[in-house]
Amino acid sequence: MKFSMSLYSSFFQITKQKHDKIFLTHGEQNDTYHDVLDKSLQIAGYLLDSGVEKRSRVALMLPSSPEFFYIVLALSRLECTVVPVDPHFKALALRHVLSDADIPVIIYHRDYEKSVADAIDILDNVKTVIAVGGKGELSEAYIDATLKHALYGGPFNPDSQQEAVIFFSSGTSGPSRGGIFNNSQLLMNAQSFNETMFLHENESLCAQFPLHHFWGFTTILVNSLIKGNRVILNQSTELPPTPDDAKGMILIGDTNYFERLSEAVHELPPGYLYGITAGGHLKPDVQRWFYETFHFPIFRGYGLIEAGPIILINNDESKLRSIGIPLHHVSVSIRQDDTVVPDQKIGELCIRKESVVSGFTSGEEKLKDALNNGWYHTGDLCYQDLDGYIYFVDRIENRIRIKGFDMFPESAENILKKHPNIREAVIVGIPVDNRGNEKAIAYVVPEKLSQANPDALKEYLKGKIPRYQIPDDFIFLNHLPVGATGKIARQTIRRNAIHHNNKMNNLSSKPEDDL
Repeated sequence: MKFSMSLYSSFFQITKQKHDKIFLTHGEQNDTYHDVLDKSLQIAGYLLDSGVEKRSRVALMLPSSPEFFYIVLALSRLECTVVPVDPHFKALALRHVLSDADIPVIIYHRDYEKSVADAIDILDNVKTVIAVGGKGELSEAYIDATLKHALYGGPFNPDSQQEAVIFFSSGTSGPSRGGIFNNSQLLMNAQSFNETMFLHENESLCAQFPLHHFWGFTTILVNSLIKGNRVILNQSTELPPTPDDAKGMILIGDTNYFERLSEAVHELPPGYLYGITAGGHLKPDVQRWFYETFHFPIFRGYGLIEAGPIILINNDESKLRSIGIPLHHVSVSIRQDDTVVPDQKIGELCIRKESVVSGFTSGEEKLKDALNNGWYHTGDLCYQDLDGYIYFVDRIENRIRIKGFDMFPESAENILKKHPNIREAVIVGIPVDNRGNEKAIAYVVPEKLSQANPDALKEYLKGKIPRYQIPDDFIFLNHLPVGATGKIARQTIRRNAIHHNNKMNNLSSKPEDDL
């Protein structure tokens, strides 16, 4: 099924064919294709009457819900740019997004009203505020289940090069920035994902992955709107049955969800075909357990806000640890500076400029700075096997140089986390001389602090990793610092480790206090 110029026009064409079939399920609520289209047009009319101008940028701070679908379609009908925002963002992170993208409108769920109020308090650019789920304190305008409004039927002239969505980075490795995707880039990327996974329009999507994240937005929301797949929104580890009229069910969830699911599920409902995940570390044991127990492969993927946004997706059961092969329209290369490295050798994953975003919210200079001889350097270390499948190793900034050898901490961290008394672990490197040598420091969250013992952990790691990779020091904490998106703030930990090391002879400042 081919797509049109925008999300709305694509879904409109599908609705003409599947009018009364169920498209969206959330709990006991079932919406047909016609229901979703009808609600989106009512909301489009209401938004116009509430001060939202056509072709404006609109921040969307909502949980994964039917309203997320309705409002995205409504904004597409108004030819607006959608800016999905993580609902967990506090005021500072939200304020940066609203200011950096010069956003005049924010639509938010009432549960996040305090963060929104604090964020917009000192901003002049935000002119329109609309609550979802009932009337809020910030505006008279709100959207809920009782909304009844005339369907919007104004002129519709979507342009393939028009802004469709802006995805913001998490900001864990630097200031958060927004990648701007036009209609053509977004729809082509989702279509290419469909083709790589051989996705059939009669397969249903069980969707847990957050829709505000570029991965969930593209693989679930955009994918279903241009392909017509039925979507079942589900956050529970109690899996819904496969619909009777579906060819099968595809489970799209984040890595933490699959870990929780492995601890809760004893059997999969009939018809579940495979899982898809990205955006975090999926423990090999979890992936192996699903495959060996249910012959249920969980395929990993890779994407980013600077290009794609979906770049790689795996579809080979024999290579489950791979993050996949490039989508049909994406060109990638594993490089060391400007040189392509041989297969099986570690280098930096680079993406050809044709797949890079049309712009950044921070300006054109940022876009030019991101490209090097026509390639975007991701900062991710990977290698490629002889069949062209790519495997993630670590971030370049996480690499630790020890006595002339490279250490990639993720592997050692995963082994540490298998220890029965370790809940979380991060290993960082700190300089020990002016020649670039470092030593490894482990920051660990134990299950029981009273049983945390550095010497016992060093002994545990012997024989499991090379001796030079065993951390010199272990720092025990009750939690690890995280950024606005919930990711571990590794660079904050590294700065703390350097600070602590510089005060080795004066222990008045403890890293536990700083973190």
